[in-house]
Amino acid sequence: MDASPTTHVALLDGFALHRGGPGPDTAVGELPHGVQRVVARLGLAGRLARTAVAGQLWPDVPEEHALGSLRSALWRLHKVAPGLV
Repeated sequence: MDASPTTHVALLDGFALHRGGPGPDTAVGELPHGVQRVVARLGLAGRLARTAVAGQLWPDVPEEHALGSLRSALWRLHKVAPGLV
């Protein structure tokens, strides 16, 4: 039996992220908007290069700033959902 956590992302009628293992799913909680955007983008597109994700989500800032925003969002995501990405 596989005991790895499952992940469910809802994008309609608001953002929701649920992680679960063998028991019931647990809502991750309120995530910053930038983190929600990263989860949604990767959930819809799958694996992408960091520069591609940063450029798509933060197109109006210099590349280094966009990459910094992506790093911050990934760090925040890792704190609440380790191993998700």
